[in-house]
Parts: sequence; structure tokens; C-alpha cells
Amino acid sequence: MEDLQNTFGRQLEQFALAVDIVDETTFNDVWSLIENYLSSHLNIDYFALLRPEVTDGEPGLRADRKTGGGNPSFKLEKEGEKEGEKIPNGIRAYAYTKSKRLWVVGEDEGLLDKAGTNSDLWSGAEGLPAFALHSDGETRTAILVPLKDDNRVFALMDLESSRYLEITEIATKELGLIAETIGKVLLQRTLSTSQRRNTKRAIENLGTILNAGGWPQLVKPEKPKLFLASPGKGDPAVLGVITNVLDEFRDHVDVIYWKNISDSGDINQQVLRAITSAKFGICYFSEEVADDADPPYQDNANVVFEAGMLQALKNTPTGEPIGWIPIREASSPKIPFDFAAQRILVVPRIGEKQLNKDALIAAVKERVEKLLEV
Repeated sequence: MEDLQNTFGRQLEQFALAVDIVDETTFNDVWSLIENYLSSHLNIDYFALLRPEVTDGEPGLRADRKTGGGNPSFKLEKEGEKEGEKIPNGIRAYAYTKSKRLWVVGEDEGLLDKAGTNSDLWSGAEGLPAFALHSDGETRTAILVPLKDDNRVFALMDLESSRYLEITEIATKELGLIAETIGKVLLQRTLSTSQRRNTKRAIENLGTILNAGGWPQLVKPEKPKLFLASPGKGDPAVLGVITNVLDEFRDHVDVIYWKNISDSGDINQQVLRAITSAKFGICYFSEEVADDADPPYQDNANVVFEAGMLQALKNTPTGEPIGWIPIREASSPKIPFDFAAQRILVVPRIGEKQLNKDALIAAVKERVEKLLEV
């Protein structure tokens, strides 16, 4: 017996043990190597790999790989001579359904499709179905080897030669090893294809779920900003009420107080950037003048300027609408331009000086709630 430790089949087996993933290109390359080897060492000139497929609604086989290309298919069974009898639809269907390794030759070493009786030299099978010529050319030897997985046949290797080939023990052992190995490679390819398909489907499903929304917010959403402007000599009690009320809404809005802007550079540019980033505004206009002055309050020019910028931003067609609350003293002179449409909040006082703190708290809180819609 010749040594099978260093044959192509053994090397192919080692390759199959070494790889985990087989894609379509890899399988094609391995199949081509098998074709080259068997063509030069066993004079095989037709190759086909037949795999199960439903044909006309019934179980059949389809050529997954075939010399000359194409993917012909045929049913596994056909009607027998007896009524209701089903028999294998040709010698290939016979080898597949019976799980038989066949080395088929004809009488007098003739053509298989012309011979009256064909013989199997490998398994000794008798009563073989007629041979149908699937290849272009002539066939004098057909070698059919089922590919199995745990005794389940899942493919058939169809090798044919125009020559009459004598069967040898080393040839059958080598073909058995090649069939066993290419079967493993084919299963790896099928598994890889299925995994890729399932992975793609899983990614698509994940994308659909992601787009459906309803996920918890992982970070706190950015709060809108409110720009607060006040005069340097404004009533500290009024400003205290405003800042205390705004502090109650710190979970809903970030306050930018212009007095806290300390960046170097043009103060007007800094204020403009702050106002531009704000969605809301509160402007406390009035500041005290001399005790004996009449009226005792006046509008701070800087706050008026900042209010004008808020108005301009609000009325810009392309800008984000800005809601704001103007606050003034009742005894302040008429404002230099019209804020009447903004429904000015007048500081409530008892008499001329005493601040009605509770009324101011309620008024500012009501305005802020409406502004923030909370």
C-alpha cells in the first residue's frame, strides 16, 4: 500500500483544519485546486458539485459547480414502471439518495450513455440506473462521491472522464479523503454565508430599532440660555427677587448675567455673543437717580441698548425667536422706543418707595413660567 501521509488530500485536510472562515472566493480557489489535481493525476475532465434544491416543487439536485458553467437541476425521483412507484432519477440521484460511492464503467470500456449495462467498481452496487450524459463530450468513467455530515448526505461530487479508468485502492482512499475534506470546507462556506446573512439582517434590525427611538437620554439635554441685563444702580431688592426666582428654574434654563462677563476685549461684542446664544431675556431697565430728582428713576442706557439687540434678534426672519421680559419702575420716564407690545412688568410698590416684594415675586415667577412654558 502506498503512503497516504503526503498526498494532496492529506494537505487539503490540514488546510481545512487550519481555517475557521471560508468565504465564496476561498471555496472557489480550493475547488479549482481540486480540479487541477484530479485533472492531471486522475485524468478527470468533467467536474460538478451537486447540491439539494427544490425542482418543480419536488426534491432535486442542482449543479453548484460544473465544468463549462451553468447550473442545471433535476428531480431526485421519477415514476417507475409500477403504478405509484418512485425510482431514482438517474445514476447521480441514485448515488445521492442511497449514499453510495460509485466508480461506474461501461461494458467493454465503452461510453456510459451507450452501454446496455454499467458496473460499479467501488461499492459493488447492482441494478444501476441508466447514465445520462450531462457533460459536453464523452464519458467512459463516472466517479460519484456523496459528501456527508454525520451520515447526512448534503452534496454529491460528480467526476467524469472520457477515458476508461481502472480503480485503485490509493485512488479511492484519496478521493474519499478529498470528498470528506471538501465537504467540511463547503459546510464552513455555508456557515460563513449564513453568519454574514444573519449578521447583516441583525444590523438592519438594529438600525430599525434604533430609528424607532424611545431610548433613555444618556446625557442631560442642553438647557436654553437666558440673558439677564440690569443697571449698575438698580434697586438691589428688585434684582434680588429676579435672581432668586431664576434660581428656582435652574433645572430649566442657564442664566447669563451680563455683569459676570469678564472676558477681555470689546464689551459690546461680548454682550452680542451672549445675547446671540440666548433664547430668552430679562431686562431690568430702571436705576435710581438723586433722592430729590423727579422722576426718581431713569432707564439705564446700556440696558436699553441690550434690549434693542434682543428686539433686533427677535425680529430677524432667519434668527431664532427670543422671548423676553422687560421690567421697569412705574415712575421711570417714557422709554425712548416702543416696548409696549412686550407687556412691560411694572415693579409693584407700596407708596413711592416700599417694594411690594411678594407681588413682585409672584409677577416675575408667572412671567418666567410662561416664558419657559413650565
